[in-house]
Amino acid sequence: MKQQGQFISFEGIDGSGKSYFSKVLAHVLSQNGIECQAVSGAIYTDFSKQLVKLILENEGKKSSKQFSKFKAMLFASLNIQTYQACIKPLLDKGVWVVADRFFDSILAYHGYASKDSFLIEDFSHLRQFAFKDKAPDLTFVLKLPVALAQQRRQNRAQMNAYDQKSFRYFQRMQNGYLSIAKQEPERVKVISNKNSQIDTKKKIIKQLILKYPHLSFIQNQR
Repeated sequence: MKQQGQFISFEGIDGSGKSYFSKVLAHVLSQNGIECQAVSGAIYTDFSKQLVKLILENEGKKSSKQFSKFKAMLFASLNIQTYQACIKPLLDKGVWVVADRFFDSILAYHGYASKDSFLIEDFSHLRQFAFKDKAPDLTFVLKLPVALAQQRRQNRAQMNAYDQKSFRYFQRMQNGYLSIAKQEPERVKVISNKNSQIDTKKKIIKQLILKYPHLSFIQNQR
């Protein structure tokens, strides 16, 4: 019987490199004999995509602040749907899964960035109710100067409502991610992504090996 796969997630503000480095790490693991798959943490089925589209279309409207808790629960349900339909079956087969976000983004976006103090204080209850023991085994928070991330977002072909949020919104979000890392230092590792991609990749691999010493043979690779 195969051992249970490991679940790794990437978090960070929009433009920090979550999607890119989740694919990079999945590729590195696959190239080194670890069966691995990169997935999106919240958008998996057609229904999920339609629901996210609806949320984005209503984001920024005057009434949207009234629905911060509602949106948090919706995104939590999307995470769980993805976990049950995609992530768990892979983990049960011994496949390692690398997601470009999971439940930490719910707290960062709808709690810290949106200044919802109630959600920040009460998120542990939502997390326990929705996720129970479904936390990633290892989470990388990519830290990037907010202004630089903003420049990267502006170069995107298409920008959604979140991409166009204010500098202060993303500063609060990044501070939120750093707070999460302080609260769970064993699981969450902060990686600076302000230098080259090679430098960031080395930092990720270093933390990966600290978590999984049996992967030390990857250490000298680029």
